[in-house]
Amino acid sequence: MNEEGTYQAKQQLYGLKVQLNDYAGAQAFLNAFPTTTQDEQWFKSVQEINLARLQNPVNFTLSAVQDSLLQVVALSQSPERGYARSLLSFLKGQLFERDIELPDAFQNPGAPQFIKSPVANHVVAQPNPTTNLVQVAIQEFEEEAVDIILFDFGGKPVRQFSFSGGNRFSLPLEDLPSGIYFLQAANSTRIIGRTKLVVSQ
Repeated sequence: MNEEGTYQAKQQLYGLKVQLNDYAGAQAFLNAFPTTTQDEQWFKSVQEINLARLQNPVNFTLSAVQDSLLQVVALSQSPERGYARSLLSFLKGQLFERDIELPDAFQNPGAPQFIKSPVANHVVAQPNPTTNLVQVAIQEFEEEAVDIILFDFGGKPVRQFSFSGGNRFSLPLEDLPSGIYFLQAANSTRIIGRTKLVVSQ
């Protein structure tokens, strides 16, 4: 497999190292992974979280940044969403809607029903694409403080805005490089919503 040199072969070799509990070898393999596309970046980021969990199974807890990254990947159309969904299911008991709906004839009425993703999309960003300012609207007025975080293409938080409450916010983006970002709004108890934001400077 190593001689093949394909991305899929590298993923399989990485998986074998994990199955053999060779976490140091798996980490070294992961460090050499390409990260030129969003899916490659997400694969590497999600697997780094998984390796941290495997190496410290008793005391591992997701950080807020790790949780947000997994949520973004899990709700995307990326082929890496299955990894993120599995980790969220295992670590937080979070269930996700099936990607493929089976015809009624194949449904098992006694099987557990999957719930919709717990993060409803109650956030709108306009204009989108934007240049140096974006208006964010939340469908319901928030009495408590609201944090709005922008994540870059690889899931890294690049900007955070805090507001004392409300449902309409202006975010200055003058020095933010052009690219695709993920915007997340949250209060102290829940994620209110997420949306994709394109910045074109």
